Amino acid sequence: MKTKISDLTLHETIDYLQEIGDKKNVATLESMVREDPSLANLKISEVKETPRLSRATWRGTEHTFGYIRPGEEKGLHPILFAGAIDPDTSLEGTRVDILLSGIYTMNYPGWGRHNILLQFNARHGTDTKGKPVKVQFQQKYVSKENEGAGVLGNFIFTGLKVPSSGLDFEVNVINLSNEEDESALTVLDSEVIHKGLDLVHTALPGLETITRLGEGLVKLVLARNRNKIVQSFHLGLNLTGVQGPIARLCEGTFLAVQCRRNQLDWTDWVYDAHKGLVVLQQDTSVRLPYNHILFTVIKHDD
Repeated sequence: MKTKISDLTLHETIDYLQEIGDKKNVATLESMVREDPSLANLKISEVKETPRLSRATWRGTEHTFGYIRPGEEKGLHPILFAGAIDPDTSLEGTRVDILLSGIYTMNYPGWGRHNILLQFNARHGTDTKGKPVKVQFQQKYVSKENEGAGVLGNFIFTGLKVPSSGLDFEVNVINLSNEEDESALTVLDSEVIHKGLDLVHTALPGLETITRLGEGLVKLVLARNRNKIVQSFHLGLNLTGVQGPIARLCEGTFLAVQCRRNQLDWTDWVYDAHKGLVVLQQDTSVRLPYNHILFTVIKHDD
């Protein structure tokens, strides 16, 4: 079964949207298929952009990544392309904390309230044989259309070891539309989960167990047809000084925005430290209209 919305054909997407009650997008896609039946078997992510698809920005696979320098307390602050910053090589071999600074469901399948499951994957140093240690953690949130979830600074990983090459960070965002899963996932509402995965005081066998349980939980959720991955991105935060479009590791806040890179010029957007929002520089009442996630990297305080 296909677990990512972007992998569904137009016909399969219509079936999925009907199942979760998204009548507006169903009507739009059905009219497109009536006009051009050859679109039915095309992936939704490959359908040519049209004004009628303005409510379906969730169908894309591409993300662009921004960066906000730390210590921005007041006013409007520039957002840099994450591939245009310098690495902090002093972080090599140290521990860092990764915090979730915000998740904004500006345009998700369905309507009204969204239950979302975030799956975080990373590499945590190496084991005794020199192999990277994979760690996984997941948290559940509720967010409304065109708004953000009620989250600010929840820990994801505490004390993540930085390998010599930098951090390897992957995120999947799952739109939960199955009511049975909503009740089964109430365990993720606990205070322990929102404190994040403590990598300082958890031994390797414990981390392996937590990761296996998390993988099993996500696999179970995605076995339901009504639950689909809406956003998926892989961000390598490197320590190399080689110039090029490579994201680099340093303290600060990173933004992952679900849109094509040619749709977003970071010089047009700023971070409003008074509101805690990404807004249009020329009109700060306009919020960034795309689905986006903010996460912050800070050096772990031993």
